[in-house]
Amino acid sequence: MRPHTVALIPARAGSKRLPGKNERVLGGRPLLEWTVAAAVKSACFDAVVLSTDSERLAAIGRRSGAIVPWLRPAELATDQATSVAVCQHALDSYEREVGRVSTLVLLQPTSPFRRVLTIRNALACYAEAGGASVVSVSPAAVQPSWLRTVGPDQIIRGYPGIPVDIPHEAQTPAAWYLNGLIYVAGADAIRQGSFYTAQTRAFRVMDRIEAIDIDTEFDWMMAEAALPTVRARNEADE
Repeated sequence: MRPHTVALIPARAGSKRLPGKNERVLGGRPLLEWTVAAAVKSACFDAVVLSTDSERLAAIGRRSGAIVPWLRPAELATDQATSVAVCQHALDSYEREVGRVSTLVLLQPTSPFRRVLTIRNALACYAEAGGASVVSVSPAAVQPSWLRTVGPDQIIRGYPGIPVDIPHEAQTPAAWYLNGLIYVAGADAIRQGSFYTAQTRAFRVMDRIEAIDIDTEFDWMMAEAALPTVRARNEADE
């Protein structure tokens, strides 16, 4: 059997800043369902796997088209558990119970507006990169030259390592931030402990609505406000 390309969607029950967010209803369906549906619809994967510690979330995942071959152990469902550790557990479990994995794609449910085309293009980028991992980024809201620190004395100072007075902002490299939308890596890279290497490629996501990452109540409000645009865009994509 050829090795599989697997989408992994991590969704634990606990969330301190936005309790119950993965099953909270956004636009008529649970937050988790948005990501599962996009992964399934992309037709890019041999399996769409949900990693969760919750039977309630497992039921939502299965209903949406994901498989849930196991429940995540408690030690990997805490605030301290890293995404890489969760991926390593899923990789080992999948290969033990289903089959060998060549590529793992991490899709976090807190990015509900990820487009099907984005998933396909990110995997194409990974193929073109010759096996180097691919991580999505978006333009930073502010450039580094605008960053400052404010100490206990309330005095504004330059951010360490970044010049304060730059004549033309165009002279500084454009800044990008990790938007959490998609991570693509080979199974070997995951086993070695990171999505990042010296050769990791940036997959640029320019649409600020698509890059919305829900972690707070304010983020949720932003997502709700964006729903009409998202629905219209999704209809155009079909």
